[in-house]
Amino acid sequence: MSNVGRQRMIYKATLGAYQWVLKSDKVDTRKLFFQGLSNGAAVSINMASAADPAHVRGVIAEGGPSAGIGFPDDIKVPLLLIYGSADNYGGLQMDDWMHLRAMPCSYNDHYLLAPVGFNLNCNRAVNGTNLMPSPQSWYDGLKAKGQDVRLELIEGGGHGMLFGEFTSSSNQLPGGRMFYRAHGASSNSRAMLQKLILEFIESKI
Repeated sequence: MSNVGRQRMIYKATLGAYQWVLKSDKVDTRKLFFQGLSNGAAVSINMASAADPAHVRGVIAEGGPSAGIGFPDDIKVPLLLIYGSADNYGGLQMDDWMHLRAMPCSYNDHYLLAPVGFNLNCNRAVNGTNLMPSPQSWYDGLKAKGQDVRLELIEGGGHGMLFGEFTSSSNQLPGGRMFYRAHGASSNSRAMLQKLILEFIESKI
């Protein structure tokens, strides 16, 4: 049920599907894209490092947490990162925004199937009490190296913005820990997001 468990499962399935598609004569293997949400976004971010640019034109990742199997050190294909400015899903406080969240390294697993990333030296067995990079700081690092990565922050958006209108709630878990969640986005923000994604795809074909 953890980010680690979900991401390991999704990554292995995604990598297998990618390898299967490359052998298919029914797919144009020169125009592939990956798109993922939440834990699927973290997987897609890793696929941006594992994929061959001869086949994959771009990756779209929405609301990806850096906790789980971590993010790679480098990417090989263009990457569009999308976060809602009000996405606090799973946060400890109301303003625990996903794109700025830096969890303890103990929330990471070093997963051998995934590309080399910060989880190599930031996991439950190594430097567990340190903080991992937030998605924003990881993006800043890649951008500083001149890599083809772009981050778009959708004003007022929550988690899974394309799924419906914006809602926000919280509840207290056993032990007193709070769990915050914001979902969806306004119709205007959803339309803007859809346009952003389609333009990104069209620009890479």
